[in-house]
Order: sequence, then structure tokens, then C-alpha cells
Amino acid sequence: MRFVICLLFVLSANAYAEDPALNADNCGKALKTGDDAKAIEYANKALAVDKNHRAALLCKGRALASEEKYDDSLSILKVVDAMPAEPFDQMIVIATLGDVQKDAGQYDNATATLERGLILARDKKNKRFERVYMNLLGDVQVLTKQDEAALKNYMAAGDLSANENERADNDARIAATSSRLGKSKMAVDYQFKAMMLEARVGDMDSYANAELELGKYFNQDHDPESAEKSINKVLKVSKEQGGAYWEAKSYYYLAQLRMASNKTDEAKVLLQNAQKIFNAIGETELNKEISQTLAKLM
Repeated sequence: MRFVICLLFVLSANAYAEDPALNADNCGKALKTGDDAKAIEYANKALAVDKNHRAALLCKGRALASEEKYDDSLSILKVVDAMPAEPFDQMIVIATLGDVQKDAGQYDNATATLERGLILARDKKNKRFERVYMNLLGDVQVLTKQDEAALKNYMAAGDLSANENERADNDARIAATSSRLGKSKMAVDYQFKAMMLEARVGDMDSYANAELELGKYFNQDHDPESAEKSINKVLKVSKEQGGAYWEAKSYYYLAQLRMASNKTDEAKVLLQNAQKIFNAIGETELNKEISQTLAKLM
């Protein structure tokens, strides 16, 4: 009898482990933690039982995109997009497909996909996805040097923000696009709004980034005094809270201020300070920028 009970337990455990819904859910959890390989492993387990499991296919497509395997990802996402689904589920797939097409450099395809999603969102009066699609369309337009069009989409999307985090996100997008268009005062105004919101509802990283960007836009607007105040706020907080990355980035932004006022020697010291910290924490991208900047100053 004990043998039968144990056998039933093992069979039940195996069936549970092979449950495609469970494995699709585990795929999503792995994806959230950044473990793309584990996510794909779970998705494959689900698909071995049900090759048309929608959630597993979607999760695998997202994981492959995260690994920059865009062709494989798009092949899967197009299959999911063609599956019948409720409007809300379909809007999720369209947004994912359009975003991956954007990342893959398929800008015309991404635009067509996202515009299709925007029509669906408006038809279903879903303001959440209307905002998502307009922001994604704006991102495509930024990449294709259509900043005026992007600005319109970001501003319209901002009007649909449902909370302060979403408003901060759109204010920052508007500020960055305004800056590229040479609208420095507009950039300052919107980045100030973004910074105030991040100071209230964001984490340390979000606030620090928003404040530093505000400093950059102040500098572009020929207001170095305000720029330095913003940057020094981040420098102070990062030193107090042990934020090495933001301390180094603050030095980098201060160096740009010094270069703008032809204080080359001060700029070099600040760049070298930033470089030491970036070397210590393994930050390569900004370190490369600093090395290039230092080379020009030598």
C-alpha cells in the first residue's frame, strides 16, 4: 500500500512539474529576474507538453529578444500575434511585437504594428495601452530622427498618465526630445517636473538620474549656476548613501560644466576621479566616453 501511495505521489509530482501553465508562469518569473536562459528553459518545458501554449510562446519570445536573438523572437511573436485572443491579451502581444521590431531595427514594421495596436486601444477605450503605444511610436520616431513627431506622441501620452511614476516617465521623455530640438527652456521645465516627481515617488537611481539630467539641461540653457546646484545635490546624496555609480557620473557631469567654461584642468581632475570609480565598479560604457574625452583634452 505504501508503495502505491508513493507511486501516486511521484506521478502527481511529475504531472505538476510538466504543467504548461505552471512552467509558463515560472518563465515569466525568471524573465523578471533577468534570467533569460532559465526563462527559455521553462518555456520549452511548457511547449513540450503544449506547442501552442500562448503564454509560454510569448514568454519565450520576450526572453529571446532580451538575448538579442531578434529573428527567433519575432518568428515566435508573429505566431502569437496571429492567435485568436481577447483584446487585452492581444494588445499585450502587439506592444511586445512592435517593441522587438523597434529593437531589431525594423522601424517600418514596428510603426505599422504599433499603429495597429493604437487603433485597437482607442476602439476598446483602453487609455493604458493607448499611452503605451504612443510612447513606443515616439521611441521609433526618435530612432528615425523624427523628433517633432516623437514630441507630439510623448506629450499626448503624458496626458494619459495614470499615476506619478508614469507622469515622471513622460516628462523625462518630453524633456530629452525638447533638448535635442534645441528647446532648452522646455527641456528644463519638463525635466524639473520629472525630477520633483522622482524625488517623491521614485527610488534613489530614478531621482539621481532625473536630477543629473536637469543639470545637463540647465547647462544647455546657459544657466551653469543652476546646473551645478543640481549636479552637486546628486554628488552629496551619492556620497552619503554610498552610490558609487552616481558619484562618478556626477563628476562626469561637473567636468562637462568645466569644459563649457574652458576650465580644462579642473575638468581633467573630475574626469579622472570619475574614471577611477568606474574602473572600480566595472562600468565600461561611460568609462569609454570619459577616456575619449580625456584624450581630447590632453
